[in-house]
Amino acid sequence: MNEKINFLREKVSGLKQKATQLFIIQIISFSLLIIYGLGVVAVFAYFFILQKENDVLKERINQQKTAIQSFQSVETKEVYLKNKLKSLDQVLISQRANQKITDAVFNLLPEGITISGFAIDQDGGVSFSAQCQSLKDLKKFLANLELSKKVNEMMVKKIKIGGVNFNYEKGYSFNIYLLFEDQDNG
Repeated sequence: MNEKINFLREKVSGLKQKATQLFIIQIISFSLLIIYGLGVVAVFAYFFILQKENDVLKERINQQKTAIQSFQSVETKEVYLKNKLKSLDQVLISQRANQKITDAVFNLLPEGITISGFAIDQDGGVSFSAQCQSLKDLKKFLANLELSKKVNEMMVKKIKIGGVNFNYEKGYSFNIYLLFEDQDNG
């Protein structure tokens, strides 16, 4: 009877099995914890990389803004010069038209008629006061107006003569309005 009776064998074997299961669970949990930690580290690393890229992009944006701001004065000057050039073109066109009108008026005027208050409006109309010493000069001017519908590429569209006055000392005086149209542009 020397046999040993072991009542705890089943209990020991159950405890060993539970210890093995607990060890496996602990290893799996620890592995999952390490994987989770590596994932967190990877996310933070990715976040820092993105933040660094964001800082680099912000710096590039600031450089581009600075470059754009340096061009704003040039752009302002360009717009200013373009507007001035357009204005100058309009002045030159107006000056050419006014020169044609002035030449046409002086071609209509015979010798002996003097003018004053010469003004040209935007529509191509000319108004002025005129004086002459003889009725012959006045008739010649009126005949020129009647016969000359086209003078130096300018068409006389309207003639309006104000009251003709006579003064023994100054001679004949009158006001006149002539409306011209440029045949090249009209």
